[in-house]
Amino acid sequence: MKYHDFKKRVILTAQRELDRKTDLGFEFQEEKAGKSVVGIVFHIRDAIRAEQGGRRPVPTQRAVSKPPVMTPEQRRKAREGVGELRRTLQKGR
Repeated sequence: MKYHDFKKRVILTAQRELDRKTDLGFEFQEEKAGKSVVGIVFHIRDAIRAEQGGRRPVPTQRAVSKPPVMTPEQRRKAREGVGELRRTLQKGR
């Protein structure tokens, strides 16, 4: 799944549903290296009813997911490994 599809089908859908159905919600920022998205920062908001019937916001939490950065040599070896695995699986059919 490409990031664009993941963002559209998972992140934005979840954001709309949470806003519509709960008092939870979130905003997110994409962290980029060039044009590629390498991480996502989520700012989660929650409204909790205080005992007096009011609401108070809960502080924003930060969650970052960054994939490991691979060197060109590591990418080449990973591609070779995937190709070898694919050939092995095709032989077993």
